[in-house]
Amino acid sequence: MFVKVVYSIVIGIVIAALFGFGVEAFYPAPDPVPNYPSDFTIEGPPHFTNENQIAMHSKVVFFTGIGLSLILIIISLFALKKWQVIMEGLVLGGLFTVLFTIFRAATFWPQSGRTEMFFGLLVALIVLFGLAMHQFPVNPRRLIRK
Repeated sequence: MFVKVVYSIVIGIVIAALFGFGVEAFYPAPDPVPNYPSDFTIEGPPHFTNENQIAMHSKVVFFTGIGLSLILIIISLFALKKWQVIMEGLVLGGLFTVLFTIFRAATFWPQSGRTEMFFGLLVALIVLFGLAMHQFPVNPRRLIRK
């Protein structure tokens, strides 16, 4: 029993780490400080600054992470009931990835994007509540006191 719990937790941690390293491998963040030559001048309308690029990168990572996490949780709850340890590991991996994206977005996303983050998390919370109510229904007999 203990080995199954540990195995599920390790699967969850590896999935969250896989997402984190996958983001950096396939969609790396822009450099925080641009490497402009010393005689560089900007003429005309300003282009995206690095702050805007970092904010956009954080936004894409946040919404992609939340979306993939919810898809992973939904698939594992409905398609993998036969393999309990793998199902629990994938659910934990999805939840850990949600936490990773929340902390990453809170760290790198500027204050102006907090409204979008709020609504993204609200949708994720509603989906997670729905999945929890489906997966763990309340037994009506437990509600009646004797």
